Amino acid sequence: NREISSERGSLVFIEEHFGGRKTPGQCRLIAHELSCLHQLAVLHHEELKEVCGIDLNDDESLRSYILQHVEMFLAEGEV
Repeated sequence: NREISSERGSLVFIEEHFGGRKTPGQCRLIAHELSCLHQLAVLHHEELKEVCGIDLNDDESLRSYILQHVEMFLAEGEV
């Protein structure tokens, strides 16, 4: 139940990545969406494993899952 303003840790990196190509509001939204996505994955990790074959208890699978979604949200397309 964190507020959008609590995504500050990742927000700095997201703003740096886009270097002004996205507004501060867009960067905050990306930080919030990434955080929510990963929180949801943790809450539903058993279903994610059963349905998609992604085992978040496995370090390599977890790393791959996170990197895939970070790259997707940091793509240069429109938000």
